[in-house]
Amino acid sequence: MRTIRKLLSNAVVLTYLLAAATGIHLVSWGVWFGLSKSDWGTWVGSIGTVLTLAGTIWIATDTARQRRKEQIDLAVIYAAQFSLQIRAMQGALQSSVNVLPACLDVPDPRPALKKSGDILAAATMWTSSDLVPLVVVPDHAAARLAFLKVRIENTILTLSKAGTSPQPFPRGSILAYYQKRQREIFEAKDGLEAPLQACLDFLKQHGFED
Repeated sequence: MRTIRKLLSNAVVLTYLLAAATGIHLVSWGVWFGLSKSDWGTWVGSIGTVLTLAGTIWIATDTARQRRKEQIDLAVIYAAQFSLQIRAMQGALQSSVNVLPACLDVPDPRPALKKSGDILAAATMWTSSDLVPLVVVPDHAAARLAFLKVRIENTILTLSKAGTSPQPFPRGSILAYYQKRQREIFEAKDGLEAPLQACLDFLKQHGFED
């Protein structure tokens, strides 16, 4: 009995059984309709065409299912990785914004601006190819991370240019500059919450707790 149950749970065996049952059923129809010898040739050919088509559809569907399973498995691996990497980036963003106030009320704000940018530059940033496996994660997690990557890199570039400029920073504009960079960093940090939660929910959905 166990052997029979095992065989019946096999998709290939079930497919062959279904094909055989379908063939027998179609032959029975031919007998019932009283087909002539010439009709039987056409009828059998039609049966073969139908079974071939059914087999092709099954193979294509099975291949698609297998590909989908592989995509999910890969996405689970990357979602676990990104759940840690996003948190690390949030920590870097917080550290970066923590040093920004040091640029205020000092003769030269450039060292503080450079330090803020260096903190972000030292954090591990994901690439576009890293995000490809995450396209199956809900809530457009991959697209959100791609967008935030550009924003963070722009902030790094802006801070780096200001911090390494050979010209002294205009004193009258440092407050506005500080406030703009601070807002950018906080928005990026908050923006990472949605893809982080999407990765955590995806992991939980597939049997992995945070």
